Amino acid sequence: MHTFKVKPLSGSFGVEVSDIDVSSKYFSDEEFKKLLFILYNNRLIVIRDQNLTKVEFLDFGKRCGNPIRHVINQSRMSDFPDILTITNTDVANDKPSNGAAQWHTDQSYDTEPATSTILYSIKAPELGGETLFCDLMGAYNALPEKTQKKINSLKVKHLWGKGIAARPGDISPPTLSKEQLNNVPQITHPLVKKHPVTGDKTLYSIAGTSRGIIGMPLDEARKLLLSLGDHAFQDRFITEHKYRENDIVLWDTTSTMHSATPLRELPKPENIRILYRISLRGIPSIFQN
Repeated sequence: MHTFKVKPLSGSFGVEVSDIDVSSKYFSDEEFKKLLFILYNNRLIVIRDQNLTKVEFLDFGKRCGNPIRHVINQSRMSDFPDILTITNTDVANDKPSNGAAQWHTDQSYDTEPATSTILYSIKAPELGGETLFCDLMGAYNALPEKTQKKINSLKVKHLWGKGIAARPGDISPPTLSKEQLNNVPQITHPLVKKHPVTGDKTLYSIAGTSRGIIGMPLDEARKLLLSLGDHAFQDRFITEHKYRENDIVLWDTTSTMHSATPLRELPKPENIRILYRISLRGIPSIFQN
C-alpha cells in the first residue's frame, strides 16, 4: 500500500492529502477506505495535484457514493450528465455567478440529501473564488450538554430557496412563487443527525433551506436556528479554501455547510474559476459489503 501525506489545512478544520493518485488502478480498496476515514474524521479533504479525465473523475465519484443526476440544470455536461460545470461567471447574462454564495447544504431540500460532494479544479483564479466550509460536527460537540439534549430530537422543515435562518451576507436564491410553494412539498430532516458511517452526532443544515421546526412556533424556531448559526459560523469552526488547479476537494455533506464567496462584479480573465462537481448520495459501496 502506498503511503500518502496528510497535513492540516490553514483553517480550523480539514486536511490536505498529497502523494496520492485517485485515478490509479493501484489505488486499492484498503487505501480508499483509509482516505474515507480521513474524510470522516476531518470533514473536509483537499487532494492535491490530480490529473483526471472526466471518466476517471466520475469513476472516483462512484466509489464515494451514488452520483446525483441533476435532471434540469444548464451546468450539466451533455456527455457526462452526472457532472456539473461550476464557474464564477454567468456567461449568458454577463454578470457574476453568485448562486452558491450563501451557507447551505447540498440537496437538503430532498428526501435523500447529498452525503458528500466533490469538486475538481480545472481553472483556479489568481484572486478570489474561495469556498468557505463550516464544521457542524465540531460546532455540535462544542455546545453545552443542556443545549444538545434540547435539540437532539427536533425535526427541521426544509424547502428549496431562502429559509428563515439566512446568514448576514448571504446572497439568497430566487424565492419560490406561491404556486410553486403549494406544489413543492417541504421535507423534514433531524436537526441533529448521526453520521451514516461513524454514528457521530452533528448539527445538520441549520441555515440555507430550513423553514421551521416541527411542533415549534415559527418565531421560536427562527430564534433557535439563528442562535445555532451564531455559534456554528464562528471563525473557530470555519475553513476557507483557495483553489489550485488540479485540486480535488471532497467534503462530508452530512457534517458541514459551505458557501461560495460572493462577487460584486465580473472577474477578470485571470480570476475566472472553473470546477467540475459531483454530488453523491448514500454511503460508499466499500462499507456495504
